[in-house]
Amino acid sequence: MKAIYSCVYQADMLVMKSLFDSVSMRSEVLSGGQLDVNPLFSTVVCGFSLVVSDGDEEEALVLLADFKLRGGIN
Repeated sequence: MKAIYSCVYQADMLVMKSLFDSVSMRSEVLSGGQLDVNPLFSTVVCGFSLVVSDGDEEEALVLLADFKLRGGIN
């Protein structure tokens, strides 16, 4: 499992979780955690992290980017 999105607000996280659920993507919300996108650094977030299985990571990132571009999450 890999964390692909972290945020402070639970409501934002639940929106992303429901988006992934709607396309039958297995995901899990964790309280607190670390977003590790770049191997050179990690960002610790006091809030929530959404993790997906390694096989779904690319599709999840595309969904997240599309959702952000449409103004869903800042």
